[in-house]
Formats: sequence, structure tokens, C-alpha cells
Amino acid sequence: MMTILGLFKSQEDFVLQQAMIYKPNNVEGSFVNRVLCIYENKFLQTIAEFLHSRNLERAEYAFDGLLVYGDYYNDPSFVQEVQDHLNNTFETLNMTLTMKPHSTAITYDYLENLEVVEEIDEHETYDYMNEEFEKTHFKIINKSFYIKEHNGNPIFMKKCNLVDSCEHLHFKELDKEGNVKQNSFIQAWTTDPKVKSYVDIDTYPPPLKCPDNMYNLWVPFAMEMIDQYEQKDISIFLNHIKILCDHEEKTYDYFIKWLGQMIQYPADKTIMILFQGAEGCGKGMLFKIIEFMMGNKKYLETTSPERDVWGQFNGLMESSFFVYLNALSKKQSMETEHRVKGLVTDPMIQINTKGKDSISENDGKCFHWIKR
Repeated sequence: MMTILGLFKSQEDFVLQQAMIYKPNNVEGSFVNRVLCIYENKFLQTIAEFLHSRNLERAEYAFDGLLVYGDYYNDPSFVQEVQDHLNNTFETLNMTLTMKPHSTAITYDYLENLEVVEEIDEHETYDYMNEEFEKTHFKIINKSFYIKEHNGNPIFMKKCNLVDSCEHLHFKELDKEGNVKQNSFIQAWTTDPKVKSYVDIDTYPPPLKCPDNMYNLWVPFAMEMIDQYEQKDISIFLNHIKILCDHEEKTYDYFIKWLGQMIQYPADKTIMILFQGAEGCGKGMLFKIIEFMMGNKKYLETTSPERDVWGQFNGLMESSFFVYLNALSKKQSMETEHRVKGLVTDPMIQINTKGKDSISENDGKCFHWIKR
């Protein structure tokens, strides 16, 4: 493309040149039209400048005229004044201005003939529902299941279970014709390429740092959730521990530090404590207090460890942190000693839940063996 630069003796010469370029078959007509458009623009600019000098506000240009704010239809002197100024500016022309009437009536169709377009509430859109849903729902890629958080605790769900639970959820969107239709939210969410997901799951108690692509199964202790409390004397509780330790100062001091280390550094595995005493001496009360501190999800008390701890389906161990093997007989103690040692020292534990795939997780569990 080339740009032609040239000089013209007058504006009319330039208009003629343009007419020859754009309208080669009607040069005369195009030329006259362009000249008239130029002068029409000059006239309108002159009128606009005059209105501005009189502090009158122009609304806008309208084809071959102007719209002026205000009602001057009953003031013929206003039009005459503008016309005189225009003729004085262009002395060789004799122009006449007119006020074009316009209707102020508003016409509309009857409501029954109007097309009503249904609006979609923001809370019914997929984006909004997805944002709220993913605050508590995630996909675990390597395990091929989903997690729903309820009261801070994870619930493991297969896809079929998730669909059954959420098939009542629907979102709205507009189709190609602009009509509102409802779609299954859970079907859209499970196939969404941007679904919130983690590669895998594991347990990372403090101070371990959980990788961003892993879902952390660790749930804080129940006592960490309490933000309002009243500090009271705990001497009765401490004295109860002394009684269970037979008032042996070293044993008592060790147990207190062992309990504190378990709470402050839950990622560090420790030894198993063995209590032996007659029925009714207060062991159960001690561990009931510990259960309140940690929360019932983290506390497992069982008299059947062969079923609940290392049995075929040991799903109760999934969230347990403090395991209380209660009232084991001498025979049970001897038969299970090797199993307990493995659970105390091994870094991983296998969890088997009925109807679900088994999982392995970091084992930060503390075992406590109680004999009577």
C-alpha cells in the first residue's frame, strides 16, 4: 500500500481528487455530495459556537441539525436569532432554519407480547456452587476416591457414593436459544478438568510440613479448637497421676513430660506406657481426661486389639492417635507383644476399612497398654 501526499490549491480540489478515487463511475455526483457535506459541517459548527457563546447547551448533532436542551418551540425569536447569525457569517448564502417537531409520546407493546427473559441468580450458577462445594470436597487422584470434610474430619467416598449424596444439586445456565436449563452439578463437577484435587493422602502432624499436592489427614487436637476457657487449679489432676505412679517422683515426672511431648510434638513417636493396677484405682478416669483433651476421633479404647488395631478391618485406626489397650490378660499380653512392638516402632501403618481400598499412612500413634 502506498500513501500519496500532494498539495491542492483549495479544499474543493482535494474533494474532487477523493471523488475520483472512491466513485470513479459517478465523479460529479460524489464531488457535489462531498462539497455539500463540508459546508453542512461548517454550518453546524457555526451554530454550535453561537449557542456556546449564549451559554446554551447542545445535546448532540442530529443529521443535518442539532438538538438543543430546552423548549423553544413557542419562541420563534430564538430561531430567527440563530438564523441571522448564520447568514451574517456566510453572506453569500441565504439560509432558513426550521424547528422540526418531534413526538414525546412513548409507545410499547402489551406485556403479553413481550418476551420475558428469566434471570439466573448468582447462587445458582456453576461457578458459585463450585467455589462453595470445593471448600469441603476434594478428589484424591492416586486413590480414585473423594474426600468430604465434615466438622473438620475427612469422610472417604467412592464416586458412586458421592453422586448418590449430591445428585439433588443442580445449577442453571442459558442454552443457545437463551432459555434457562438445569444441569446436574455433581456430574459437571466430577468431569471438570479443573476439579480441586490432591495427588495422594498422608498424615503430617506438626512440625512436619505437608506438600501442597498431598491431602493432610492430620486433624488438630480437640483442645486446640477451644478459644475461650477459664484457667483453674489442676492440682487434683496432677495428684491423681501421682497416685497412679505410686508417688514415685521420677515416674511421675517422666509421665508428665511424656504426655507433654506427645501433645507438643505429635510427629515424634515415643515409647508405650504400661500401667498395672487393681480395678477401680482410677486408670480409666485418667484416660477419660486425655480423651477430652485430644478428641474422641483421636482416641481409641479397645479390649479387642486383634479386631480393632491389627485385625482384618482396622478402620478405627485411621484417625486414632492415642490407643488404649484396656484390660489385657496375661495370655493376650504374651500373644500380642510382637504385634504391639511393631506398631510402636514401625513408621507406617496399614489401614483396612471394610468396603474400601486399604491405605498406608505415617504412623504417629501412641500406644498405652493397661493391665489389671
